[in-house]
Amino acid sequence: MPSLADTEDHYDVVVIGVEESGRLGDVSCVRKAFFFNACAVSQAINDATGYGYCLRDKGQLDWEDLKQKCDWRIRDLTDPENLDGLPVWAEYVAAHASLGKEKGSVILKAVDGSNKQKKIRAEKIIIAVGSCPIVPDDIPGANLGITPEAFFDLEQQPKTAAIVGEDYIAVELAGILGTLGTKTHVYIKGETLLPTFDPMVQKVVTGQFHHSATKLHRESIERLESTDGSITVHCKDTDPLYVDVLIWSLGRKPRTVGLGLQDAGIRLDQNECYVAVNEYHNTNLENVFAIGDVTGQTELAPGAIFHGRDLADRLSDREPVSTSKVSNEFTTPVVLARPEIGSIGMTEPLARQKYGGDVKIYEKSFDSLYDSSIGNPSNYKLICAGPDERVVGLHIVGRGSADILQGFAVAMTMGATKADFDRCMSTYPMNAWNLVTMT
Repeated sequence: MPSLADTEDHYDVVVIGVEESGRLGDVSCVRKAFFFNACAVSQAINDATGYGYCLRDKGQLDWEDLKQKCDWRIRDLTDPENLDGLPVWAEYVAAHASLGKEKGSVILKAVDGSNKQKKIRAEKIIIAVGSCPIVPDDIPGANLGITPEAFFDLEQQPKTAAIVGEDYIAVELAGILGTLGTKTHVYIKGETLLPTFDPMVQKVVTGQFHHSATKLHRESIERLESTDGSITVHCKDTDPLYVDVLIWSLGRKPRTVGLGLQDAGIRLDQNECYVAVNEYHNTNLENVFAIGDVTGQTELAPGAIFHGRDLADRLSDREPVSTSKVSNEFTTPVVLARPEIGSIGMTEPLARQKYGGDVKIYEKSFDSLYDSSIGNPSNYKLICAGPDERVVGLHIVGRGSADILQGFAVAMTMGATKADFDRCMSTYPMNAWNLVTMT
């Protein structure tokens, strides 16, 4: 890894990314999936009696060991000292980067506290700094809470926890904590969880929370206090709640502070915080691009990867600039909850807003083969539009939804219709067969 002094004066492409705690990029998705897999093991142990097993000892989770194994995996993926996979023509430089006022210039500042800096130039600059969690600044004691990223750094499993928020991260963390044995409370402002998802998903997931050990609170927090090593949660009309940890899951904001964007002339939008780009990831400055969360187009790691691949193809001439662009019509949010949630395309309200009465809905609730002996039904929904019934929305809640979604995303991106689904031979008796047999 070159030092600041060893960097070149000129580069073809400079990517301004993010490193935190010695890790390259945002690894929350990987850490979350690792803990989700631990939940799957725990759930399988609990389900064993439904399949004839008599378990005298269900075992005990070793949180410290689980966290250590997760950290090892993340270090293999993201340690800057372990970048053997980089091409010989690419290099990683640890420095604080900001755009210079001169065209194509980037200011690098040392991270060792020496205040050393160096100006370099690039033919093309890519802004890919991502986003960070929002922590409220109007609630006294808010600093006693932690962010979702910090949750994965907890050295000990909390006995009690509160999660504030109704987005997919809140749902995932509540599922992880509850499944692994933490008494969990979730505070939401509205009536349902996942308010940006299809109404079917909102209804099913919120209903399942009501039937689980997780407690839903439909109220706003007024203040937090530290009391004998725990956090006291105060609301207006209810008794105080004492928890070991409180997690803020209130959305994210782009990491634009300190990048010198406005001084360089980069146009921002959406309350002057996101970098404004067109469909080709171009900013208003020539040869300066932005991808991922910092643009506000899709706050999902798969979206950032998708846009990054598209831009790389364009800049390397693998695709003509005039035709290489991606569509955000079929983003694929997957919620690693218990059970899993997969969603692609339009919700029913959005479809009816765009197509009016030319929308047909197919829905199905069923007990999967696995769950038939232990309960917990699955729910599937197709949203079709137009005379050919093109599938414009697909929403599934149930076992295996995350992996099921990927294959159907390919079909929908290619313009699949309900008739195409009907002509597909099913994978009976697996869950996905229900998507191609709806009437």
